[in-house]
Amino acid sequence: MAKKRKTKFQKKLADNRHTFHHQASPLIYEVKPSMPQTQPKKNLITHSYLMKDLSKTALLSSAIIAFQVILFFILKNHLIKIPGISY
Repeated sequence: MAKKRKTKFQKKLADNRHTFHHQASPLIYEVKPSMPQTQPKKNLITHSYLMKDLSKTALLSSAIIAFQVILFFILKNHLIKIPGISY
């Protein structure tokens, strides 16, 4: 099925629509703050729960790493023998 071609009149209308949108000057608005500017408030909230959680996490992580290092040296010196694990 053949594609319907635009007539000369339709092409002129489309051209006018395109040029109308392209030639329109952008609107410039001046923005004025509606509320008076105030000094930013200092963050007075302390996050004690964050420090508590971080300290617990650091303590637990260091304990696990220390246990792994101690277990490594015990297995390396053959103080404990676990079948299937050899260092």
